[in-house]
Amino acid sequence: MIIQRGRHKGFSLIETLIAILVLSTGMLALAALQSGITRNSVSAKVRSQAVAAANDVLERIRERATRDQAGYVALDSQPLTDWVQPAVGISPIQPQRFQSRVMVTRLTPRSTPAECGRDVPPCLRVAVGVASGPPGNAEVKRVDVQVVWVDDAGLSQVLQISDLIPYAPRSAQDGLMQPSGPVLGPSTAPHQP
Repeated sequence: MIIQRGRHKGFSLIETLIAILVLSTGMLALAALQSGITRNSVSAKVRSQAVAAANDVLERIRERATRDQAGYVALDSQPLTDWVQPAVGISPIQPQRFQSRVMVTRLTPRSTPAECGRDVPPCLRVAVGVASGPPGNAEVKRVDVQVVWVDDAGLSQVLQISDLIPYAPRSAQDGLMQPSGPVLGPSTAPHQP
């Protein structure tokens, strides 16, 4: 009696184990990818909060410096201090702790065109050894705001933004904002047909 062996339909145990191994490896890779995406999303959110903190500090400095001459003269570097998040839109989770540092550099115009070289206007230099008294017309202060925080990995992160703040008190700024021509409004002349 001859028994013929035919092809059996279905999967063998080895094929099934290999398929499970490949599928589980793919699922683990997807889980690792998802955790990386979540980590990067949190990092991006914290970095955008740091940008908001730096802009907040810079706007407060700009507001004080442009209020009057005393505010501009008092504009000086500040040590590392805690930044307090405004009460608007605070999330119920523990907020990130940011610290800010302000560095102010007083700049004055260079005295001769030869000193400017190929620099594009404004041609400024650091004012060395000059006391911060009443500012000159062309004086500018460069304000660098650094925001420092510690990320989830325990590493210190730093973000820095800079701006130039010229001496221009509000009264001078308000004069710049006034229209130069006559104010247009309803005509007071009698209507002629």
